[in-house]
Amino acid sequence: MSSLFSVRNAPSSANLSEVNDMLRMIFKIFIFSFGLWALLSTTLPHLFPQVILQRELPLDLQNKSIQLLIAHPDDEVMFFGPTIIELLKPEYENNLSVTCFSTGNDQGLGPIRADELRRSLEILGVGSNFEVIDDEKNFKDSMSIEWESNKILKYVSADTDIILTFDDAGISNHPNHISLYKAAIQSGKVVYTLKSWSFIEKYSSMLYTNVRLLIDLIELAVRINFEQDSWYQDLKQKFSNLWTVSGNINIYTDLPGSVLVVSAMMNAHNSQMAWFRYGWLLTSRYLNANELVRIQ
Repeated sequence: MSSLFSVRNAPSSANLSEVNDMLRMIFKIFIFSFGLWALLSTTLPHLFPQVILQRELPLDLQNKSIQLLIAHPDDEVMFFGPTIIELLKPEYENNLSVTCFSTGNDQGLGPIRADELRRSLEILGVGSNFEVIDDEKNFKDSMSIEWESNKILKYVSADTDIILTFDDAGISNHPNHISLYKAAIQSGKVVYTLKSWSFIEKYSSMLYTNVRLLIDLIELAVRINFEQDSWYQDLKQKFSNLWTVSGNINIYTDLPGSVLVVSAMMNAHNSQMAWFRYGWLLTSRYLNANELVRIQ
């Protein structure tokens, strides 16, 4: 009589060896990428002050009242950490406030998450300059609900010079994120949005950032050594579109800045530190870089 049950063969030692080899290779790539990133973002600028790859923010992001609109507690650190740290540098003299439009109460943790946001913003340097909107009727934390723009705009301060928020893709097409974008572009204010990257770029950890930093380093070296040469000026003019890449603002954190962002996530947002969050901490590019786009 044939058996009703089938027995799966145990993985062969050869298969296990292949998996182990692959994991070792991934680990080596990560360590190399981290080391290169630390060198480019932190060590070189410290040893050679002229090697500053983080370009100065444009004048319209200096000495301004900037209101960051987020949808949920932890948005500030999962996505906007590098920008918050950069905007708050003393030399820019900005007044940065944060408005969070929900307590993230989809699992009944609203009061806890609101307090976690407070602690996170303290770590990031925002302090008490924030507001959490506890209004589930109008701003329910949901993957299927868009919030009304006119109700969002009631919380935009008259003193705000610049609104900073998500773009029209909302990082992950989250309707709550996209609602903030739709409201912002109706505000009549200057609006900067955080660019939503492709899946590969979003989860490239430091790899894509290293490519950008290396390109910037090469450009800086050429500019320092050959800026006065006629061939350099001719080449720059001929390839001006390639030279600028885009009008977007690329913001990079250094090692201390990234430690601050990770610390805010791990030490403040305890209720959100499920196993997959550690994967985010290891793979997300939003922890070491942001790209801002001026919309209006």
